[in-house]
Amino acid sequence: MKRLGYETELIESYHQRSGGNADSNIEPAKLVTAKYFFWNSGSKLQKSQEGLLRSLIFEVLRQCPELVGHVLKTRSERRGFSANSGDSGNHGPFVATESWSFEELLLTLRDIISVRMSATFCLFIDGLDEYQEANKRTYRDLIDTLNQIAKFPNAKVCASSRPWTVFLDAFKSISAYSLKLEDLTRGDIRRFVSDKFEQHDQYGQLKAHDTGYEALVEEVVNRAQGVFLWVFLVVKDLLEGLTYNDSVQTMRKRLNQFPEDLEDFFQHMIESIPPLYRRQAARTFFITMSAPEPLLLTLHAFLDYIEDDPEFFLRKTQKIEETELLRMHERMRRQLEGRTKGLLEVVSISATEPLYNRFSVYFLHRTVKDFLRSSSKVQYFMTSGQKELSETWVLLCRGTLSVIKHAPLPSQPTHEYRSLAEFVFFADKALGDPNNESIIIALFKELESDVDVVARTYLHTLLCEYGILSLMQLMKYDWTAALDPHPQTWPLLSAALIGFRGSAPQQQDVVTYLLEKGADPDQKFDGVLPFQQYMKKLYEARHTEEEDRHSFQIVAALVAHGADLSILVARADNSQITALDVIWKVFSPERASMILEGSPTWKGAQEELLRPAGKSPDSSSPGKSRDGLPPGKRGQGQEQEEPSTSGGNTCAVSRRAAARSWFKQRLGWKSR
Repeated sequence: MKRLGYETELIESYHQRSGGNADSNIEPAKLVTAKYFFWNSGSKLQKSQEGLLRSLIFEVLRQCPELVGHVLKTRSERRGFSANSGDSGNHGPFVATESWSFEELLLTLRDIISVRMSATFCLFIDGLDEYQEANKRTYRDLIDTLNQIAKFPNAKVCASSRPWTVFLDAFKSISAYSLKLEDLTRGDIRRFVSDKFEQHDQYGQLKAHDTGYEALVEEVVNRAQGVFLWVFLVVKDLLEGLTYNDSVQTMRKRLNQFPEDLEDFFQHMIESIPPLYRRQAARTFFITMSAPEPLLLTLHAFLDYIEDDPEFFLRKTQKIEETELLRMHERMRRQLEGRTKGLLEVVSISATEPLYNRFSVYFLHRTVKDFLRSSSKVQYFMTSGQKELSETWVLLCRGTLSVIKHAPLPSQPTHEYRSLAEFVFFADKALGDPNNESIIIALFKELESDVDVVARTYLHTLLCEYGILSLMQLMKYDWTAALDPHPQTWPLLSAALIGFRGSAPQQQDVVTYLLEKGADPDQKFDGVLPFQQYMKKLYEARHTEEEDRHSFQIVAALVAHGADLSILVARADNSQITALDVIWKVFSPERASMILEGSPTWKGAQEELLRPAGKSPDSSSPGKSRDGLPPGKRGQGQEQEEPSTSGGNTCAVSRRAAARSWFKQRLGWKSR
């Protein structure tokens, strides 16, 4: 289903039916396509209506950029703002940074479709059965949303789902337009099963004496229900029967005993793991589920040795020969087969990679991971089958350190950096148990001694990005040297604020710690400053309430440590805005004032602004006007602030407006 949105023949066929190729002088209708698939193991936006609508709106606006202005204008007016208010390119105060509600997203998508009647919209939505909402919205609410979209004459929706009753009932009036996957894939499944049987060296001999073996092909096709993964798994089992020359009756028993539902099959595989292997199986499933990326086959091969002897590879000084590594890989492949019953498999990363880094271990299919994550029985199996989870994290730290120490030379930096990131991830988990502190510190120090200065600095940035403050404090670094960035790595403060991989970790405790140790918010690296980077992210991002609280505390700390409020931040429309104005736009007036009260420069600006000519800071100010501004200052280049209904608030707003304007002029800033 996910590929349908990329099928040019299908899209062209729809275009023709919608009038896109009409032989007339009328301009052909523009065809706009958008795609989304629900995934119940993903993030909130990957399995909710909010994620659906966000994705569809983004895809549509990317193809119709001329509608962006209309969307922003309509949103501003819907919220009661004038289309001309706010800064250039910003339709109304705070509108650009406020979160979009579900209702607002649905209204926006409907408005886009209705306002562009000259265009035709083709929307592909996959996995309706994987839709999940934490609130009270149900499958019927999802169906209602789809119906609201599909009612427009210039919009068509192609949706897919398991044949659940709620969807069959909802769409029974258009059943003539329904497609059954099993009807479309029967031929492909038949060819797959037949080819696999024919490739087996025993099949030809067996079917020559009993034609019942050929009939098995059609039986598999009839039971497959269009699910290729089920076919792959059942054929794998039947091929084993051919190897043992099972009779037709025995082969049919194999087929009949095979669960028709994939989840039942996965559960059956877990339960069939021999008791002798279950502890290692639980550990293997757990680390594959928990790791941020698929782990190297080499690491899996090392873990058994290290479990028996924690210092095995740390004592070993010689690099591992390729013949020994081949033997270890083959041994691990066989052990994975026995421990996981084929639910995990060895995957080739790239044929050009050195053998050491060529293979990883991951799930046979995405549905296996989904099942392991959702099954309470399997979750219990993975956790109870191990001695202590904290010991598993320490084991992984030792294993990753061993992988780094024994990597063949010359080692590619990408391989080493990947292993460093894994080590820090596992160390963070291990430190959840205070009893592991001394072990992790010792391993960390050994790791630092084995890598060059660039990798060592990269390791420090990882600590900041993951926010492992406890280890940073325990290591007792010379922060004067550590805060001076290497030419090839980011400043530590940038790692804590932004994340060098494009994430936005907002490690508040680490940011505060680095600032107290002397980190400079305005330390330039590669042409940009940490404070500047963070303010740009802050201006563009959509935050939850919890993230807003972190952002407020982080910005307050940066400003209090001398961050340059006049620094320019680039906006999406290529215009620029000062960090000072970002603070006023992102935060409420109360929070913005609290942030700026911590800035020495801002305090000086306000004091000088509010001081009448010829008066010292301690003198009385009889010439001061009612709103607290000195004579002659009012109205000179002041920016217009949001109106207030109370006189007291009006005075405060006016003072802030004058202070901002004067502050910019003093710093020589000009609007661009």
